[in-house]
Amino acid sequence: MTECGILNQRVIEISLGGPPLPLTSSLLGVLVPEFGTKIAPNTPMHIDVVPTVAPFLDEDAGPNGESAELNLAHLQIKFVESRPGVGDIVHLTLAVDAPLGFDLAYDPVGRVLAPQISAPPATSVRARVVDDFIGAVEPTIEALFPTSFPSFVSALGSSFAAFPLPTFLGLGLDVLEVQRAGKRSPARPRVEADRGRVCCVRPPHSQRSTGSVGSTCRPSAEDGGVAPMSRTVSPFGSRADPMGV
Repeated sequence: MTECGILNQRVIEISLGGPPLPLTSSLLGVLVPEFGTKIAPNTPMHIDVVPTVAPFLDEDAGPNGESAELNLAHLQIKFVESRPGVGDIVHLTLAVDAPLGFDLAYDPVGRVLAPQISAPPATSVRARVVDDFIGAVEPTIEALFPTSFPSFVSALGSSFAAFPLPTFLGLGLDVLEVQRAGKRSPARPRVEADRGRVCCVRPPHSQRSTGSVGSTCRPSAEDGGVAPMSRTVSPFGSRADPMGV
């Protein structure tokens, strides 16, 4: 995602508890007073979100109980003024570390899986000033910015495109359930799907034991009493294996 520039975002408006407002020096002055005193009032501004390290899933659940945790490390937040005749002027750059909640939602109409990204509690976000050309009070910014970070998460979430379910032997798949596939490194969301049959999601092979109850899929008459194939779909790859084996 980082190599393709998917997470690179330009934020031109922000919500401070109400409807989104255009970014200006006066608005940013609410968060960083120096923007309101050292730049002309209502000067158009924008914020560039620039990842320097690829985000990764770890073995933990999300900070709010999501199925997985997506970690952002050293995500740069640049506060930029576009000055006519001069170009972009970066006044302030922050580096942010944050664990995001990661879930997959199924859209039965579009037949796609859509990543859902949620903001963590402010106490889980760390911010550091990297460049300060406006003379801001750095400890104050580092303490206050985590409370504003959710405003940027919505922009990041929109960069994760939905992806269609694959077909299996020319047959379409219906999602039965999306859930966390055990505690492993890294933890990955797991999707169990079949051709509309009622199946239970079973633990991965590494967690099964002799005599444990696995999932079963009730074969229908059209299957001739043979358990149908189930497909495990993941945004990181997929595999097929017979149910109840």
